[in-house]
Amino acid sequence: MPDLVSTALVSTLVAGFISAAVSIWGTTRRVRQRAVTEQRQSWRESIRDLVPQLLSERKRSTRQVLRDFIVLRLNPSKDRDAIDLIDRFVADPSPALRSSLCGRFQDMLKHDWERVKIEASLLPLFADGRAARRIERQKERYGTDHDPSAARLDRTRTRPMVLDHPHRVTR
Repeated sequence: MPDLVSTALVSTLVAGFISAAVSIWGTTRRVRQRAVTEQRQSWRESIRDLVPQLLSERKRSTRQVLRDFIVLRLNPSKDRDAIDLIDRFVADPSPALRSSLCGRFQDMLKHDWERVKIEASLLPLFADGRAARRIERQKERYGTDHDPSAARLDRTRTRPMVLDHPHRVTR
């Protein structure tokens, strides 16, 4: 009988420790997730505000200031191509560079949003790579807005939609 009582006591203590550990882990994850998500939302909003200002600015000195504000919000190694694109646009704001810059930041914002959604899910592992693969699948399926050669596909069908009249879509 004493073995039964000691076994029950040990089992209860182990279950209590496991429950406490899971509870602490869950609370810590939620707090971190909330903080990171709020910071990323703030980052996305600032990029959405600053990039259009940069694209519409005529004065080079103001474009340079906006460039600095944007670059300070980017990763200097991972986002090197975006920084180089911004620098070329500041020097020569051509329509082609404007379109490329807009498309690049659309991709960055989309990637960040997909990563946040994955990290908020039940299985947040490898969020960066999973977000990139998810976006590639979406591009293959639907095309991209900043790539005029890509066909836009209907979500329910695999054939491209054809607009033969402004108010009528044929398949």
